[in-house]
Amino acid sequence: MTRCENHEAPAAIQESRHTTAAELREWTTEFTSERQVRIDEGSDEEGTVLRVHLPDIDPDRDVELVVEGGMLRLRGVRHDLSVHRAEIRNGAFEEWLPLPSGATAADIHATYADGVLEIALPPGEPSPPQRISVTRSPAPPSR
Repeated sequence: MTRCENHEAPAAIQESRHTTAAELREWTTEFTSERQVRIDEGSDEEGTVLRVHLPDIDPDRDVELVVEGGMLRLRGVRHDLSVHRAEIRNGAFEEWLPLPSGATAADIHATYADGVLEIALPPGEPSPPQRISVTRSPAPPSR
């Protein structure tokens, strides 16, 4: 038996490992319930402030905020920066955030500065969840 003096795998195998790991990370991120963007939330007597960390985006082109059904939809895209390793996910993202009861688009203010989208919401609580009962339908007649 010969002893291997070089403990590192050949470059082709190392590159294959990195590619496989990157593909696995991308695939698992797609199917996890983790947020796609980092959102910090705070509140005071004036309402709630959401700080969405979106570095290196153009807010005029890459982000859309829409009020729909008591929710705020934050949708956008972070363009690929062609980096070797990224801790910030590139590509499209979408988050649905609950709004205070009765909030309208006119009540919400958004500004973007230094890589942070700040969204000011009016005071109030999100509408409480409402349970919907499920009733059993009668069994169909047997033949």
